[in-house]
Amino acid sequence: SWVFLGGKCHHCRAPISIQYPIVELVTGLLFVLVTWLTPMGPLLAARLILVLVLVVLFGIDLHHQILPNAITLPGIAIGFLFSLAGPPGWVDSLLGILLGGGVLYAIAWAYYAVRHEEGLGMGDVKMLAMIGAFLGWKAVLVTLILSSFAGALVGVGIIAVSRGSMRLALPFGTFLSLAHNAASPEATRKSYDLIARYVMPRFQQSNANRTASIEWAAANANRFMEAYMSGINSAIKSHEDEKAAKAKGGA
Repeated sequence: SWVFLGGKCHHCRAPISIQYPIVELVTGLLFVLVTWLTPMGPLLAARLILVLVLVVLFGIDLHHQILPNAITLPGIAIGFLFSLAGPPGWVDSLLGILLGGGVLYAIAWAYYAVRHEEGLGMGDVKMLAMIGAFLGWKAVLVTLILSSFAGALVGVGIIAVSRGSMRLALPFGTFLSLAHNAASPEATRKSYDLIARYVMPRFQQSNANRTASIEWAAANANRFMEAYMSGINSAIKSHEDEKAAKAKGGA
């Protein structure tokens, strides 16, 4: 509709930000991707809810650098309730909540103790706990590693380009939202399947070709050395025969 309206309100003709169609498009694509990766059932419903919540949190954190309790806290409860009926199971979900919230809380506490200023908001703590509730503790570790790595890359890039301060504030919740897509068990399982189906056969074929090339080179090297040594031996024998003939003629 944004395209048909020319980016303006139908009634007052006020401009409509392009962020709205972009968010709608990204959400639709994520829904298609999650539906492709996840079997039908309660698990699919849980994953779609998580995607929808994280898209909202991504936008809010990017613009306002806040992660509302009204979204994250109910999200933790909803994720845990879904775990009672399906993956990751209530034990992994509970561990995900404790690990997701506990690790970031410990980091925030340590930073404040050393620098005497807030370096990580409590919204990030609750958001990672929510991701843990939906995906389990293993996905929490992957999400934390990927989001930290991505945040560091972006932060260093911004500092290098703008020559800003090392105390640059980045909305960490946006990186958590992005990282969770790669950390979900379904995405990990599908990536393994694609690697096994398309990448490994080519790698194995490449290894087979490389092995055949090495064997061919070794065989030809052996033939060359045999021919070379045979030539040397023939030359030596010919020289010895010639010397023997001269000696005999002199006698």
